[in-house]
Order: sequence, then structure tokens, then C-alpha cells
Amino acid sequence: MDEHLRSRLDSVVGAAGVGSDAVVRASTLTQLRELLLACAATGATVAPAGFATAQNADVVINVDRLDSVRADASSLLLHAGAAASWAVVREAAGAQRLVVAALPSVRSDRVGQSVAQGEIGHRTLAGVDFLTAAGELISAGGRTLKDVVGYDLAGLALGSGERLGMIVAVTLRLEPLGAGSPGEPGPGAWRGTAGVDLETALSGASGDVAGL
Repeated sequence: MDEHLRSRLDSVVGAAGVGSDAVVRASTLTQLRELLLACAATGATVAPAGFATAQNADVVINVDRLDSVRADASSLLLHAGAAASWAVVREAAGAQRLVVAALPSVRSDRVGQSVAQGEIGHRTLAGVDFLTAAGELISAGGRTLKDVVGYDLAGLALGSGERLGMIVAVTLRLEPLGAGSPGEPGPGAWRGTAGVDLETALSGASGDVAGL
């Protein structure tokens, strides 16, 4: 990594966030976006940590620090970094007398893992952000189930593992404490593409998740 690029990345995540091995750690989704913009401006290639493309990338993104959580009572949505724990998510929702809607029992400790493993259902997941193997940040989903048009990319992410990319943030639906919606089991791990054209789905994805 050249010194000019390192300086730009340092300005986004701080010197401690840029490793000597070209691995960069973002703590918020805003930082991640700024990192990608800085790399694009200098022509540096980007890939998520753990992907085959990371071997030849100029910058490797690690999101194990992306664990911020923000509950919005007005929209009944909660935005969480993929590394956020379910304990912190429940605490943030409970502080506003809310709970995550239709949340079943989950085995994974972190929200990103639960989405990747298909442990939660469509009524719980409102949106997802992930970093593709090519270093592109994709945001998909809608506030309500009927908002989704075309491919339901957020739903497709459930149980997808790393097939679509590295999940970096999720948006969960909330409901008032005591509403009593039964937990909706997730679909489990992917069993194949089921005829979905992933290239078309990814190229048509759009949306935004703010506040992380």
C-alpha cells in the first residue's frame, strides 16, 4: 500500500485501523463507505477479508469492529452492524420498550451470522448491506414487505453464507413490547440458487441504511 493511500485511509479510520498487511477495519457503515470512496479515488482494488479476491486486492476490508446499533422508534426499525451481538440489539430495542419482530431462537451470537446462516425470517429482516467480492457495497430491502420490488435481495441474503458477499449491516423490524408476534423460523442455509440470476439481482439492488 503506497503512503498516499495509507494517509487517506488513516484519515477515515485512524492509524490503528490500518494494518501493515493492508487490512483495514471500519467501525461504522459511514466509515466503510468513506474507505471505498478513498480507494476508488486512487484506483485501489478492494475485497472483503476471507474471500479469494483478497489475495490480489490492494486493500482488504475487515468488519469485525462494525458493531454499532441504533433503534428508531418512529420507523420501528433497528440498524445494526454485522458484528453487533443479539444481546446489545435486544437491549437497544428494550430501552425504547420495543422488541425485534418475529424473532425466533437463534444460535449465532452476532446478527450478521444469523442472517448468513438463515436463522431469522423475512418478517424480522427489513434490509441488508453487504460488500461483494469485487469490493462493491450493496444495500437492499424496504421498510415493509410490500416495498420490495423485483428480486427480494434482502430475503435472498438469508442463509446465503458468503455467496453474495460479506454481510456488513442489517436492518431489523421492531414492534412494541408485548405485541406477542410469534417467532418466524428462518429458511436455514442455502440449498442452491433456485434459478436466481445473481448478476441481475445485484446490478438492480439499491437503497440506503443510514446512522451506523
